Amino acid sequence: MGVSFRIYKKLNYFDLDVEYTIGDELLVIEGASGAGKTTILNCLAGIRKADQGHIAVADRVVFDSDSHINIPAEKRNIGYLFQNYALFPNMTVRNNILYGLRNKKGFYKQETRKELMRYADEIMENLGISHLSDKRPLLISGGEKQRVALARAMVTKPSLLLLDEPFSALDENTKSRIYEEFQAFKETLKIPTILITHNHRESELFADQQITLKEGRIIK
Repeated sequence: MGVSFRIYKKLNYFDLDVEYTIGDELLVIEGASGAGKTTILNCLAGIRKADQGHIAVADRVVFDSDSHINIPAEKRNIGYLFQNYALFPNMTVRNNILYGLRNKKGFYKQETRKELMRYADEIMENLGISHLSDKRPLLISGGEKQRVALARAMVTKPSLLLLDEPFSALDENTKSRIYEEFQAFKETLKIPTILITHNHRESELFADQQITLKEGRIIK
């Protein structure tokens, strides 16, 4: 299981060239803004295409430039929590979370749909956001938005979870509480997780493995 990747992509000011493997653990990628961190996540998720390389998630090859394999993003079974959370403002919290299930096999069959919706309710309860079910994103706090976005990323039971600066938009008081909540939640994940941050405290708190990126290269 786990995730292995070798990604080469020519960017504006440097070439991104990285290779790494993780198991069912949390990898923190640190580095200054513009170092190529988000590009790695986007290539893993299938949002951007690497120029060359190989990506395998849970023993399944989702990208290989030599073999011309490039599985579309919606079929990679990868959860992605974006830096700005990317919640739909016109949808309720519940519908935001359920949105990610639409591409799941059998979602429109009654039995499968009920099962998936029960799991969505379980995720919401575990993250303490069940009471927000009928609210819209504009009416909830930053910490609550973060948990809604995490629930949406987790509800599909992803083989890989990607977190792009998930705490950067929170004020310091909220961060302290969310750090504790995420640390507890991390223990239940049991899937490969990659967290991008420029905050060394977050790396110390959460990392099972840690690398630092500078101008597209792993420097430590």
